[in-house]
Amino acid sequence: MRHAAKGLCFWLILLGLMAVGPVSAQTYTATLTGTVTDQNGQPIPNVKVTATNQSTNLSSSTQTSDSGVYTIPFLPVGNYVTTAELQGFKKTISSKLTLEVNQTARVDLQMQVGEVSEQVVIDSSAPILQSETTNVGQVITGRTTDNLPLNGRNFQQLTLLIPGTITPSASSFTSLSPGAFGGRPYVNGNREQTNVFLVDGISVDETIDNRIGYKPNVDAIQEFKVDTSNSSAEFGNVAGAVVNATIKSGTNQFKGNVFEFFRNDALDANLWANNRVGAAKQKLRQNIFGGTFGGPIVKDRAFFFFAYQGVIQKTGGGIIRTVAPVAWRNGDFSGISTPIIDPSTGAPFAGNQISTSRFSDAAKKLFADPSLYPLPNRAGNVNNYVTTFDNEIKAHRVSEKTNHGAAR
Repeated sequence: MRHAAKGLCFWLILLGLMAVGPVSAQTYTATLTGTVTDQNGQPIPNVKVTATNQSTNLSSSTQTSDSGVYTIPFLPVGNYVTTAELQGFKKTISSKLTLEVNQTARVDLQMQVGEVSEQVVIDSSAPILQSETTNVGQVITGRTTDNLPLNGRNFQQLTLLIPGTITPSASSFTSLSPGAFGGRPYVNGNREQTNVFLVDGISVDETIDNRIGYKPNVDAIQEFKVDTSNSSAEFGNVAGAVVNATIKSGTNQFKGNVFEFFRNDALDANLWANNRVGAAKQKLRQNIFGGTFGGPIVKDRAFFFFAYQGVIQKTGGGIIRTVAPVAWRNGDFSGISTPIIDPSTGAPFAGNQISTSRFSDAAKKLFADPSLYPLPNRAGNVNNYVTTFDNEIKAHRVSEKTNHGAAR
């Protein structure tokens, strides 16, 4: 009985989870709306209107209201054909139209009197205008993300194509980190922290500095929309851009791709900063690889889509830090013009030479282990470093005299 109770509890929980509706999220699907009229322009009620996805053959239907208006929400982005059917009228079939991310498209249909078995096919229609919403933005299609070169393959680089977007740090958009890093645009004068990034309607922003917490494989993105102003109330807590991306889904055809993008220092020129100080070119071995695959599980009913991207990067390091030269580690500061004062006697060290016996045990251990404090491995501008160190000593002495005078 105990095992039976556990089994019943498991199935009840499973059924409860299946009964729960979709998780609350911002809209990333499209909506189709319009009015159905007769040849005289009079609205027709109770017309069955069906929108059919041309890639999956999945359909969504509704009926017109008493005023002839229909609305079909939650349509995945893609190509659709709309049909209108009612007894006493010919079946009306629209031309193929493309629905985009978070779009509300108006398609008005006109029916002719006749038999339902007869069909009226609209060969062409006027361009779909954005008459239902006031938001300002632009859609970046999957074709654009596939065809434009992206250093680091970060889709957010393409937000800079939108009017009103700038960045003071273009290199921040090429980060290979899969985590909460990477460039974000400054939109219409707003800071980069005021943007919101969504994938299939779910926020992927980090809580720290509102960074991008997840960057999908570029080949997995169907398209994304960048709203720069007048976003609807569902996208609250944002003053900059709303970047709303949607992931591809499987279709009735098996489709996929594989890719490999590589960089090697043998193909790169040396950096200007390296050439300035005579430093060698840094080593670089970078591979970005992966693929996508999707198709039907059950034709016209269920589909799958899989995407993978891997990154391997081997480099000498992109960050330069200044460390003390070997002479300083041995107490030889003769290259510094300002006398260094012995705090125990108040007299300068002879020739700015400090005996290593005066070093603390911590300093001795630190300098003795290059893994803790590495030796310089490339040329640098030593004169600038000495001048900076020299100025710091002078400033410290001025500060000491000031504090001493104040104390007296």
